[in-house]
Amino acid sequence: MKRKIVLFLAMALIAALLGGCGGKNAAFGYVDIQKVVQESAKVKELRTQVETKVKEMDEAAAKDKAALAGDELVKKQQATELAMKAFSNKIEEQFQTSLNTAIDEISKEKKLGAVLAKGSVLNGGVDITDEVIKRMK
Repeated sequence: MKRKIVLFLAMALIAALLGGCGGKNAAFGYVDIQKVVQESAKVKELRTQVETKVKEMDEAAAKDKAALAGDELVKKQQATELAMKAFSNKIEEQFQTSLNTAIDEISKEKKLGAVLAKGSVLNGGVDITDEVIKRMK
């Protein structure tokens, strides 16, 4: 008997939570990611870091070509490629963290139930793109 009561209460709690989250009038926002990439100062900063790193690696590769040959050159090129992938992952993570932080802050302030990508929204929603661009750090 006690087990049935606990099960009933658990189901009632789940139903209440789901009912509150999925209401028809729940506000949601959307972000134009392409606009963020084009206009964000943070993205411009990250792009500059990438360009600098690529230039450094190109210069190092040119020196390696002149100084190394055969297997040594191939190993150095592979190591450089792995380093570039790691750097690229780090930059991507910085972008994603900055974007998510800005979206989370705005979402809490505006009491949005969800934030979607602009392409997913057919009708309605609050455009928070410009605010995201301003807040990305």
